[in-house]
Amino acid sequence: MSNTKWDAPDLAERYDRVSDSQFKRGVALVRRMGIAAGDAVLDVGCGTGRLALHVSTIVGPSGRVVGIDPSPYRVSVAEGKLGGYPLKNVTFAVGTGERPGDLPENAFDHACFCSVIHWVEDKPAALAATYRLLKPGGKIGITTGDRSWPSTVRSIRNRLFAQPPYAGKVRLDEDASKPVTAKELEKLLIGAGFAEGEIKLRATKRYHPSP
Repeated sequence: MSNTKWDAPDLAERYDRVSDSQFKRGVALVRRMGIAAGDAVLDVGCGTGRLALHVSTIVGPSGRVVGIDPSPYRVSVAEGKLGGYPLKNVTFAVGTGERPGDLPENAFDHACFCSVIHWVEDKPAALAATYRLLKPGGKIGITTGDRSWPSTVRSIRNRLFAQPPYAGKVRLDEDASKPVTAKELEKLLIGAGFAEGEIKLRATKRYHPSP
């Protein structure tokens, strides 16, 4: 997922083509969560549906996957993939972590926030809503960056926007991305009702073909 405030149809299509890193992290996440055949899974911030469709092959015909995203354009791209899709266990809808729609409580075995939680404005509300949607003993899986760890891209961006012609015109404190630290995430999860969890920090490298 990424900032959807200025999303448009062409941007949603482009996002579908460049979201490989998020998809790879999602695949690793659902493997670690132990998602299995017959499970009901909620994919929060599903984007264009790549991870949700992958999960649908794991849960199979006896399971189901619901993907929600705040961008109607990305949801439209996701729904467009269902036309010739052999499995009928996936649905997509516009929604957010804080306002997931009219989904029933205690309905899901797992909830995924892959590269999403740092974009969520009201994290306590989103996690509390997710807790209500999960069955007793259900699992939540999250991938996100830690605010306290150095980010090369962020440091380059900050240096760039501090120079002319951008200096004074870009408010970095208004970035839609609001990452938290591992300790803050742990506190948020406990506050939402999640009793046991595991948070691991890993250094990762990403290579971009051009600026």
